[in-house]
Amino acid sequence: MTAERFKSGVPGLCDYARNDEVEAPASYRTYAGETGRPAALERNVGALRALASLPPLLGMRLSEETQHRLEALAKARDRTPHYLMKAAVERFLDIEEALEAERQLVKDRWQKYELTGETVDHADVKAWAASLGDTRADLS
Repeated sequence: MTAERFKSGVPGLCDYARNDEVEAPASYRTYAGETGRPAALERNVGALRALASLPPLLGMRLSEETQHRLEALAKARDRTPHYLMKAAVERFLDIEEALEAERQLVKDRWQKYELTGETVDHADVKAWAASLGDTRADLS
């Protein structure tokens, strides 16, 4: 097996775990079973494949003050800081995606207006609103 089969030029532990077709060097085969992987690696192939299938991790730098606040809140809520950060990011994305959908709707309506010139007269809207009547309960 030549080194050019590997992206890095040097085979690593994960190269053998991810690809059953990759042949391990002879020095590894002396300690390996039928797969050509070292015995120690053979025991960990499943774990390495599971790690390879995990989504990528993201990191962010927080100020010390923010980190202390996060840790204090996590302790108060009996949650991990990771859980709180994940919940905050998901909530942020929900809000921002809703805002973006609204922006897109307004943009689409504006483009329709530019193409058709179709509008509704203010007097017509006022008459329509008056026709709905007051459905609130009488508070007096």
